[in-house]
Amino acid sequence: MNQLKPLILITNRFDSSVLAKLKIETDFEIQKVDSLTKEKALLERAEVLIIRSSTQVDRDFLKNCKNLRFIITSTSGFDHIDLDATRDLKIRCFHTPQAQVAAAAEMTLLLIMASCRQWSRAQDQVRSGVWRREELMGRSLRGQTLGLIGVGRVGREVARLATAVGLKVVGYDPYLTDAPDGIPMMGYEEMMRTSQIVSLHVPKTKRTRHMIKKETISWMDPDATLINMSRGDVINESDLIDQLMKYPHFTAGLDVYTREPLPIDSRLLLLKNVILTPHIGATTQEAIKESSHMALEKALLLLKGQTVSDELPPNSLWYNE
Repeated sequence: MNQLKPLILITNRFDSSVLAKLKIETDFEIQKVDSLTKEKALLERAEVLIIRSSTQVDRDFLKNCKNLRFIITSTSGFDHIDLDATRDLKIRCFHTPQAQVAAAAEMTLLLIMASCRQWSRAQDQVRSGVWRREELMGRSLRGQTLGLIGVGRVGREVARLATAVGLKVVGYDPYLTDAPDGIPMMGYEEMMRTSQIVSLHVPKTKRTRHMIKKETISWMDPDATLINMSRGDVINESDLIDQLMKYPHFTAGLDVYTREPLPIDSRLLLLKNVILTPHIGATTQEAIKESSHMALEKALLLLKGQTVSDELPPNSLWYNE
């Protein structure tokens, strides 16, 4: 009887060219499925599972994974994985934090520009056939101050791009004492009060939940711009909506929300001074290809007993706190 090869099971978005190339080059079995709900037999066999954030891994899910040794999420975030459950079952977990940096930073700059130039209203005018350009007075970026909340991988890349278009960049990060890449660091309130644009790049933790709320929003100028590319729970959505309704020149660019997909009855959908995108910060062909390659490469190395980086949970101050 032939012994079955170790199975690497892949679901969600994954680059087909990476999959085809490595299927030829490896001795392991690699299977790609669109959904795991009807794949109980494959789940029971899988030794490595490669996923993205749309796959929720909890204790009930893991009951079907009899032979699972490794989980690799092709994402930077990992709050879709119950790390307590995987630890108890001795399943090692990894992520691909470097793969999405460029895409997330570029998306941040896009939201900044779109918010400052009233892109949503401009699109509405063109589509309706009613042009009232005098209502679309925008703001130039050059000379304005961009405050970064969180100066990690993505925050530093945003700073690099922002500097190129003439923005002055300052930062706030409770876990850094030195200025990374020459970015001047400030206290939280000071940065919020002095920045015309504030962009969020922090992980989802108890400390960061609702760090943007009525009190902290009040520190911002009524004509300021708020960008969220981190996690929806970092903002108290109701307080932000109240600010947007009260100050029509206050703008926001949001790629993440408290509930996703954004409910159709959300008050955000009624506002013209907010840019809304459906959590596509890492959705570029290049980012998907890079994260797919990194994840599958990690899987192959792990099955060969080699050392792999980016193990979860991360050994970082913010996570350990």
